[in-house]
Amino acid sequence: MTTNRYLNLSRYDLLHLPAHLVGGNRTDGLVKLLTDEEFLEHKVESSMVSQLISDLRLTIDTITSASQWHGFLTLISNAISRDLDFIARHPSSLFQCLWNLCWWHDAPEALDHYLESKAYLSTSDISGKPCGPDLHSWMEEWRKKKGDGSRIYLGT
Repeated sequence: MTTNRYLNLSRYDLLHLPAHLVGGNRTDGLVKLLTDEEFLEHKVESSMVSQLISDLRLTIDTITSASQWHGFLTLISNAISRDLDFIARHPSSLFQCLWNLCWWHDAPEALDHYLESKAYLSTSDISGKPCGPDLHSWMEEWRKKKGDGSRIYLGT
């Protein structure tokens, strides 16, 4: 496993980088930053879970709803918000919480577990509206990068 490339960011940079990217009209860089699992992990491990949610919401408000990332980032924001208190107390659980909530969103293996119509799965949400890149693929890539695919749960 490699060292997190964001470890050298100052607390100020970690806190304000997303807002600076918005101010500089660098939405591509902003989306890239907020879909980088190393940045997400470092921000959470730096006790900035609430600020991360604010960053995601700022991004969602900044990009157009037509962007392929709008739905994707909305799902990530909602998942982190749902487990905010737990993640704040257990920062290393970010991946686990997102895996538990997000992988199921569009994973082909999840199809057999849904009672409702399965036609919307893959790249759309329940309304059929596209939500961007495959969330399960992003989660699976993150899992590979973590290096320990055999353990995706919080140990005792």
